[in-house]
Amino acid sequence: MFNHLLKIFLLLTFAAALSGCAARRFPRMPPVPETSRSDIARQRAENSFIKARDYERRGLYHMAERFYEMAYELDPESKVLRDLLANQYLMSRKYKRALVLIKGQDKLENLSEDDKRTIAGLYMEMKQYDKATEALESLVDISLSERTTLGYLYEKLMNNDKAIEHYRICFENNPETFEVGMKLADLYVIEQMLDSAESLYVFLESKFDQKTEILNKLGTVSLLKKDTTAAFGATLCLVANSLAFGWQNTGLPSCRAAQDC
Repeated sequence: MFNHLLKIFLLLTFAAALSGCAARRFPRMPPVPETSRSDIARQRAENSFIKARDYERRGLYHMAERFYEMAYELDPESKVLRDLLANQYLMSRKYKRALVLIKGQDKLENLSEDDKRTIAGLYMEMKQYDKATEALESLVDISLSERTTLGYLYEKLMNNDKAIEHYRICFENNPETFEVGMKLADLYVIEQMLDSAESLYVFLESKFDQKTEILNKLGTVSLLKKDTTAAFGATLCLVANSLAFGWQNTGLPSCRAAQDC
């Protein structure tokens, strides 16, 4: 009886040992986590982006635009994809689509500085100069080139006072810009600020090699001031300058003729 029980005990111990070895040899594998929908969408967006870049490289811009749209629909939080798609809309002159994409329903004060600049450019392309002006004026730091643009926009809006303000700031900070100086002086003439116009034309004449055009302007200012002596002197200088360039027996050259030469 004892021997029989001993055999049973030994068999159970042996079976338990085998069971332990089997467990150690064949461990249970952890479950594989499921891929989330957002990860799948992001992967599909990446694939669409790669195709869009390839079409863009080959000059197939219509197809590139479509795949950029697909990529952005799958990953609407990506600013990179948004900007690339907006650039495609700009290239195809779909300004309203680009505007909706960048601005949406947001107010200007909620947008980034870069987005404000992009929106200003879009409004200019759409000839909505008042809105372009508003976008640029909302910038925290307005560059000199942007002030020149604002001067141009205010001219379009027939607001010469604001145009003069921005052109003056730009020219005072960068007096090497002949075109801005001439625009400012011309606006002075339009607004009957003749002394300021004359002073600026004289400065420009001394600094830049554009004597024919500037002497023409100075003669106009002298006539408006009813200073016939000064007007006659400017005319003589203009004729002398014309002869120096070989324009003999052609009369007084216009500003356009001076520029063409």
